[in-house]
Amino acid sequence: MFKTRKSLIWTGIFSVIMLLMPALTVYAGGGGAAESEVTVRRVDSNQLIRLRVFLDGKSVGILKVGETAVYHIANGYHTLRIGFEDFEARSTEVAQFTSYNSAHVFSVTDSSIVLIKEETGADSLSPPTPITAQAAYPFPYETQGGLPISSGALDNAIRSAFDKTTQKIKKNKKIAVLNVDSENPREGSFVLEEITLLTVNSPKNYIVIDRRMFDAYRAVNSIDVPTYENDYMLRYIGNLMGADYVLSCILGGPGDLRRLRVKALDVSTGTLIGNSSERL
Repeated sequence: MFKTRKSLIWTGIFSVIMLLMPALTVYAGGGGAAESEVTVRRVDSNQLIRLRVFLDGKSVGILKVGETAVYHIANGYHTLRIGFEDFEARSTEVAQFTSYNSAHVFSVTDSSIVLIKEETGADSLSPPTPITAQAAYPFPYETQGGLPISSGALDNAIRSAFDKTTQKIKKNKKIAVLNVDSENPREGSFVLEEITLLTVNSPKNYIVIDRRMFDAYRAVNSIDVPTYENDYMLRYIGNLMGADYVLSCILGGPGDLRRLRVKALDVSTGTLIGNSSERL
């Protein structure tokens, strides 16, 4: 009789545990079904580089050219970073975002992260906060003369110059953004990345050939970076990279004459197909 009663007691305890398992699992998982989704799409065409995805500082996978990865994350604050597979210290800017039963879609290259879509569920706990980025080149910049350039003026000039220069370039063309000649290296690097970003996210679906393909080539062959004025070298390098068009920029000028100039060359013919000069 005692054994039978003891057996019944243990059976009852086991039944209670089994009933509680779903609740215990949700608690241990930090929210269980209350999770969000992050999609990361690689949109550059640099076959020489494999990119590593970091979510909240943890490596979660490798992205090859053209690949898309989907990750499920708990609701809350998160960071996304894209680094080189074999050199984690070298990476893009960091995207910071808050997710609550939502889906975020990012397009990435080895030099940029862009939020291209955000969907929030109907049972969202609170509205997601806008994405921010830790820029590698903070504003305001200073010219050699010590005069600050406002971020708004430069941003507007970049957008306007890009739109005008690429107006005649048709959809789905391969474009290489090669250089920005500037007296201020930090400023030039920023403009180069922004022009590349606009090209990647253009509604014309341009195929962007990563400039680092040229960097790898010239490291072996001892070729200098081309200047804005050297159309022959710009065209030659564009041909090496398999581009239909190359974009080249120059940023400079004294005082009120300071301008951003952007031009587009047809690699096959050497024709100047687009050109713009924007005052800063």
